[in-house]
Amino acid sequence: MANLRFPENLDGSTSPWILFNAQRPQYNRRVNAAKVSSTGDSVGLYFPVGHTVADELNYDTGQLGLIGGLIDKFASGGVTNDSVQKLVESARAVGGVGARAGATLAGAGDVYNRANQRVPNPQEFMLFKSPGMRSFSFSFTFVPQSETEADVVPRIIRFFRAAAYPVELDSLEYQFPDTFSISYQQSPDDIIRMPELACTGVSVTYNPNSMSYFTNGNQPVETTLELSFTELRPISRSLVEEGF
Repeated sequence: MANLRFPENLDGSTSPWILFNAQRPQYNRRVNAAKVSSTGDSVGLYFPVGHTVADELNYDTGQLGLIGGLIDKFASGGVTNDSVQKLVESARAVGGVGARAGATLAGAGDVYNRANQRVPNPQEFMLFKSPGMRSFSFSFTFVPQSETEADVVPRIIRFFRAAAYPVELDSLEYQFPDTFSISYQQSPDDIIRMPELACTGVSVTYNPNSMSYFTNGNQPVETTLELSFTELRPISRSLVEEGF
């Protein structure tokens, strides 16, 4: 069981910090439900600079078109039922002519539009599709101030990389990787919370600014760790109101 911290005095600080708990995937619809499958491994890190939470909602572009526009007007009392019925019957007749005849009619329509310098108004509108699954990124810079901190950095990196990868059961199957429950410690309640997350990327850079190493063990003086996560399920309004 690993409970790693950086910096080493993290738990005694009054500043906000982040706790990463590894767990078996739950796919909980109620993302704030109790987790019962924690692996017992965790990493606590300082709160990084520029933490961003970006919501994403998916919309498609719909078009009323000529027929849809008239039906929409009819629904609001703008046109008569007879005119809509005739237009629908005409559209069905044109649709049955066949591909070649349809192409010919389309070409004739283009010629007509060019001659009159007008085109039909597609009457576009936004049509809600679904909430998107949000992604979260973290960037940490480790500059150890003691031998203990220097030794814990590679263990923290191994923790995230091991949890992110699947277990090879045999030549045909993988077991799902661990997921993460990420929580804010000693922080304001109004910081947007995160649901169950999958780690989708781990990037490590050794000595990004200089080629310097500690005398004891030749550990890099500076190491950066960049992590990418994506939530397992999209959230809804009720969970937003609960702080997610």
